[in-house]
Amino acid sequence: LLGSSAGGGDGGDLVRIPMDPEGAVGTFLSTPREERTLRVSPDGRWAAYVSQDETGASIFLRSFPDGLAPRVMAPGDFPRWSPDGSRLYFVRGVTGPVLDTLKAVEVRGDGAVGGAPRALLAFDHWGYDVFPDGDLLLALGTAPEALSATGGVGTEERIVVLDWLASIQERLGR
Repeated sequence: LLGSSAGGGDGGDLVRIPMDPEGAVGTFLSTPREERTLRVSPDGRWAAYVSQDETGASIFLRSFPDGLAPRVMAPGDFPRWSPDGSRLYFVRGVTGPVLDTLKAVEVRGDGAVGGAPRALLAFDHWGYDVFPDGDLLLALGTAPEALSATGGVGTEERIVVLDWLASIQERLGR
């Protein structure tokens, strides 16, 4: 089991929590930055996480379970893997404190990034996830139209996009 700790002066660390109640919590990663939101790839070979300092949050990728070979993926937060592990989704604030952009970047089996991150959806994000079958993306937030009409304080709205992967592939010309 993996998680993040509320570290002392360094923000937070990524920790291994034993399944045995008598076992000791171990460290997966400890740096002067704050680490959080750890997500292990479906094949168990890569760990994506957020590392933040005074300049902002960035998505990092490390081999798992050894924690070696750190790579900076992109500025962003809230990483999520696609069900097959070939894509990493994350949120990046681009238009100020209200709207964020959901982005995706291709990740090869060796952990290398396959191109620049692509913007998929702009929303006032509260949360999102990719369902295990890959056919539905759930994003909770306020729709951009409601935000622009009310100056940032809008009507809560839930948008469910069915067959979202085909829609995105169509937009990308695949």
